[in-house]
Amino acid sequence: MDFYESIPWYSVVMWLGILAGLLIFNEITRFNKQAGIFFFIILPIILTVFVWPETSGETSGAQTANWFAWIKVYSALIGCWIGLFLRFVYQKTWSKYFLILAPGILVINILEAVIREVEVVGMQGIGNCQRSCRVYSSCCFDFFSLASLILVRWIQPYFSHRIPVSGLA
Repeated sequence: MDFYESIPWYSVVMWLGILAGLLIFNEITRFNKQAGIFFFIILPIILTVFVWPETSGETSGAQTANWFAWIKVYSALIGCWIGLFLRFVYQKTWSKYFLILAPGILVINILEAVIREVEVVGMQGIGNCQRSCRVYSSCCFDFFSLASLILVRWIQPYFSHRIPVSGLA
């Protein structure tokens, strides 16, 4: 199914159901430390040891049989660990540079996507013009995403102390 085709109503309902489930799951793991530890530490260890070796690999033909799937899953998981750490362990008396971890993992995720985009751009019969336009637009989008993350993280502390939070309410 492509976006230019008509999308059946049951696909839209399923998409909304999955979105609602992910939002609820996010709220449960964000506010409950034990749920976060279970879903982001214990369950991934179990799945890595017992499930992934059976469902992926070069002979399985699965989409997880490449480096990108593994790196993307574990870098997203590291982002979850950083979120758990900042939410439940981080103390304001510690170094403020711990707060760079959250946007830092986003930068790494975007860099992984850029590397994969450059790697697979020639697949599925894309011509030279389409290939160069696709790489250019993807890399420009990824570059501007990286730049905005870095600039917001570096510039924000200089302006945040000048605007009182109570004055915005």
